[in-house]
Order: sequence, then C-alpha cells, then structure tokens
Amino acid sequence: TFQMTVLFFWCIPWSFVLLGCISNVIPVLKKRHLAWEWRRTISLIGNFLQIGFTTMASIALVPFMCFKHPIGKFSVLKYPDIFCGSPEHHLMRWSSASLILLGTTFVSFCAVGVISAPAWSNGSEKRRLEMLTFLLHRFRPSKWW
Repeated sequence: TFQMTVLFFWCIPWSFVLLGCISNVIPVLKKRHLAWEWRRTISLIGNFLQIGFTTMASIALVPFMCFKHPIGKFSVLKYPDIFCGSPEHHLMRWSSASLILLGTTFVSFCAVGVISAPAWSNGSEKRRLEMLTFLLHRFRPSKWW
C-alpha cells in the first residue's frame, strides 16, 4: 500500500503529460483549439505538486520513523508489521527516495521560475510565465494584499 501511495504522486504528473501529448495528436482537438499547450500542462503539474507537497513530504518520511519493540527489534511506526532493515523496508526507503527526488525537483523548478520570472516578464519571453501560473496567479497588482 505504501508503494501505491508513492506511485500515485508519480502517475498523476505523467498522466498529465500523456494527456497533453494525446490532445495534440487528435486533429479535432487541434482544429477547435482544445489541444493542451505544453506551458499550461507544466502549470497544471505544478499546481498538483504544490497542492500535494505537504502530503508528499510527510509520506516520504514514513519509512525513516522507526520505533523499538520490547524484544529489541525496530519497526516502521506507521507499518508496525514491517521491521526496519528488512527487504520490505528497503523497498519503502527507495520509494521514499524517489518521492523526495520529486519534491526536490519541484522546489528547484519553483526557485528557478521565481528567479527568472522578472526577466521573462520584461523581455520577449512573456509566454514562459504561463508555466508559473500556479505559483504567481495570487500575486497581481489588482489585489490589495
């Protein structure tokens, strides 16, 4: 069940990429201007990862929280039937590492986007800001906060 939870956070972004590619292959969608633009697809993935970031981070840390049994063995706190150091535990830790990699990549993408956004908005690359809509849409001059 833990691997399925981790897989969820990987499958949703990749399914958005797949749907974006499929929508660009179907001629009817392209003709009606309903095909997904890749910049907006990246923003959709960013929105999903932004919403799920806290949950993703807490799930990624689950295999690293062990407690000691009275008999001296250690188990994963959330999964007491899995002993720390067992093959199942190693699989959980590798799955967690992939989730931590996903979260770190997302934060890095956000940092690069925030650093680059002023240059993009002043130059001829304003369309690139569409990739950061999930991050920047709350910060507009029309809002008093």
